[in-house]
Amino acid sequence: MTLNIAEMSETVKQFFIESAEQTAHDTTFVRRKSKMTGSRWLQMWVLGLLERPQSALSHLAEWCEDQWGVQISSQGIHDRLSDAAVTFMNAMFACAIALFRQTVPIPITLLTQFQAVNVFDSTGISLPACLATLFPGSGGDASPAALKLQLVVDFLTGTFSAIDVTDGIHPDQTYANFLAPIAANSLNLFDLG
Repeated sequence: MTLNIAEMSETVKQFFIESAEQTAHDTTFVRRKSKMTGSRWLQMWVLGLLERPQSALSHLAEWCEDQWGVQISSQGIHDRLSDAAVTFMNAMFACAIALFRQTVPIPITLLTQFQAVNVFDSTGISLPACLATLFPGSGGDASPAALKLQLVVDFLTGTFSAIDVTDGIHPDQTYANFLAPIAANSLNLFDLG
């Protein structure tokens, strides 16, 4: 089943408003009434960074004032970067994967013989050096902090079977969680990494 534009619009609103508010309370990211709600926090990080990807916290604070008239300082944003904020954002990421997945199989006759066509890949992302203790990187000319996203996507349905975050120093060859999505009658594609 595919979503039309009106249905997709409702799904996006549900994600950014209702789901965000409920998840913010469920994860205890939001414990009391505040102008910086779970919905606004999520929108700030997603939409604010889409508008200006290299934003500093001060730019995100300006974005909040422009969007909603919410006055928050860069220090106020920084102070909210807590374990609860990470838990909230992880939960919203999982929610996005569930809500925005392709549900109509791709009609490629050659591939219909397979239960799944799993594509395995990873990507590396450099992080600020202050995160090196959490996400060590390879160093040298690269950032001392980095992370890798390990992805498994079923090409037939667009469903993510696995999304894992690892530090930047572990080679792809040592990543073993890719074994879980492998099933009988599936085609599994890996790069040389």
